[in-house]
Amino acid sequence: MFQKIKETSDFIKSKMRATPRVGLVLGSGLGVYVDRIEDKTVIPYEEIPNFHKTTVLGHAGQLVLGNVAGVDVAVFQGRYHTYEGHDLFDVVLPVRVMSQLGVEYLVLTNASGGINESYVPGDLVCINDHLNMTGRNPLVGPNLEELGPRFPDMSYTYNPELREVFHKASKNLNID
Repeated sequence: MFQKIKETSDFIKSKMRATPRVGLVLGSGLGVYVDRIEDKTVIPYEEIPNFHKTTVLGHAGQLVLGNVAGVDVAVFQGRYHTYEGHDLFDVVLPVRVMSQLGVEYLVLTNASGGINESYVPGDLVCINDHLNMTGRNPLVGPNLEELGPRFPDMSYTYNPELREVFHKASKNLNID
C-alpha cells in the first residue's frame, strides 16, 4: 500500500513548484473555487498514477496545485467514491498522498447537509463529528508506520481551532 502512496506522491512532487500547506477536496458545486488559484499546475486524475477517473457530475477529476492569497495549495477538484465501485483504499489515497506532499491542513467538502430539511442547497455547514455507519474503515490491514499509529486519536479529527476560524469567517461574511 505504501508503495502506491509513494509512487503517486513522487509523481505529483515532480510537477510541484512549491510544497502545499493546505489541501482541499472539492465536492459537487464547488469546482469553480479553482478559478481563485494563481500560478496553477493542473493534473487530470487520469495522468496521476493509482488515481481513478471520477464519474460524478460536477467533479472535474483533476488536481490543481498553486497559490491562494499567498498560501500554497493542493486542490482536488472532485473525488471518487466507494459507491462508484472503488475500493476504500483507493478512495482515501488522495488524502494519504496529500500528507506525503507536505500538506498541514486539510479541508474536505461534501453535501453533508442534504438530510436536514431546514437546509437549502448552497447552505454551508461546519462538521464537528461524524459516525461511520458504513461498516467499513480505511484503517484495516497492515499498519503503515510511515503514515502514523494504527489507531490515531480521533478526539480532534475536526480541529477546533480551524472550525473557529471558519465560524468567524462566516460571521464576518454574514453567512449563517
